[in-house]
Amino acid sequence: MTPLLLLPSRVRRLAAWLLSLSTACAASAQQDTADRLWQGVEQQQRRPAAPAPLDEDAQRTLHDPALAALTQTPQARVQQLLGAVLNAVNHRDWFGADRLLRQYAQVPGHDPALFDFVEASRLAADGQHDAAIEKYRAVLQSNPAFVRGELDLARVLYADNRLRDAREVFARLRGRPLPPAVERHIDEYRGAIDRRARPQFSLTLSAVREDNVNSASTVVDPCALVFYGTCLQNNPGEKKADTGVYFEAILNKLWPLAGNHGLLLRSINYGNHYRREDDYDNIVSTTYFGYQFS
Repeated sequence: MTPLLLLPSRVRRLAAWLLSLSTACAASAQQDTADRLWQGVEQQQRRPAAPAPLDEDAQRTLHDPALAALTQTPQARVQQLLGAVLNAVNHRDWFGADRLLRQYAQVPGHDPALFDFVEASRLAADGQHDAAIEKYRAVLQSNPAFVRGELDLARVLYADNRLRDAREVFARLRGRPLPPAVERHIDEYRGAIDRRARPQFSLTLSAVREDNVNSASTVVDPCALVFYGTCLQNNPGEKKADTGVYFEAILNKLWPLAGNHGLLLRSINYGNHYRREDDYDNIVSTTYFGYQFS
């Protein structure tokens, strides 16, 4: 094949443009793969799977230890309304909760912290985690013995990816005497937090066959150039075929810090490895370690 330097400048420019276009396409394909893998890991990290909610009987057991501490009064009416309000919150019946709160406010000895608790629960249900966390903390500052408020605070912290803060609240709750169903529920959350903080590794393998691993030219024109009627013969490169494996390997490790802060290690690796033509292996590796706000 005629050396490129002996060809006219127009042909050389065309060849250079085709080469740069091929390189750009390959780089774009690699970037698309890297972006897909990164975004897939990011979505998994930002969608924490929360344990199943407490059943009705377990929810009800949280009312009794809190009633005396919340009300500081033995009035049966106050206790009855407290249980009804908490039941409405469990069912996200905000209209019913507001109606019951109006009755509750008229009973002597009522605790204003219950109003903040219902508002915090409403905010949490709407996904307004920051405001809900502030309200739950105000409830606990007013009544530290309100177990249901502390449990809901821990669950919202988990939903908001404040894993270290949630772990501390769950650990504090676990040190209290609680019904077995509630203890198991707390242990499920603590296990979920531990799993998210462990190193996570995934590996995907698939067989591949390439008919042209060396990306040889498929030009069939017998003449690379006609020069004064003379055909300069075109000798396209010989295509090489081979089988191999395509792999995707991802390592992810999160170190939760206070609030929504954390340190993240993420390594994304993918590419082709061929059995015989390993000179044409294509392996890409991207590793990141740094700060993450979630």
